[in-house]
Amino acid sequence: MECSLHCSSPCRLKQSTKRNGELAVAPIQTRKAVVAEHSLKSRKRVLEVEDDPDIREMVSKLLLSEGYEVVSAVHGQDALEKMEGGFRPDVILLDLMMPVLNGFDVLRVMHRTPRWSSIPVVIVSANQGHGLVDLGTAAIIRKPFDPNVLLNTLRRLLSRAAARIPSAGARRKRPALA
Repeated sequence: MECSLHCSSPCRLKQSTKRNGELAVAPIQTRKAVVAEHSLKSRKRVLEVEDDPDIREMVSKLLLSEGYEVVSAVHGQDALEKMEGGFRPDVILLDLMMPVLNGFDVLRVMHRTPRWSSIPVVIVSANQGHGLVDLGTAAIIRKPFDPNVLLNTLRRLLSRAAARIPSAGARRKRPALA
């Protein structure tokens, strides 16, 4: 059964009771709890890769306040280890100039790794002289940056990604190819 709250995914929380074969409308408090729980399950995951602790904390707080799930990495090797450990971000915010493993090397590894190559990457760096085509990324935000630019960029990229991924119901309805 598809969710009637805000998506087309199956949702076990849609119905509360049946009366005489008809669906009963859940009380308003129950519906609010359902919406809140459903929203938590569909939070977009962001991997923030930043070595500057002040910037990392500011970005993390900003994204958390907007409802994103945020995992922070202090350098590129830390980011790759988190993804190897099973964290699958919807988008990555990546600084270029970091110790241990820099952003350029992270991009090289991601482009060579099929399970990571389709994850959109937003470069957030003071490093000048590189373009989207040079780096193979979805966007570049120059430091210092306006937080609204960051949020708008994330919304744009994530809405594009959502538009490209068919819902579970749409996938089931496709005819099989011969």
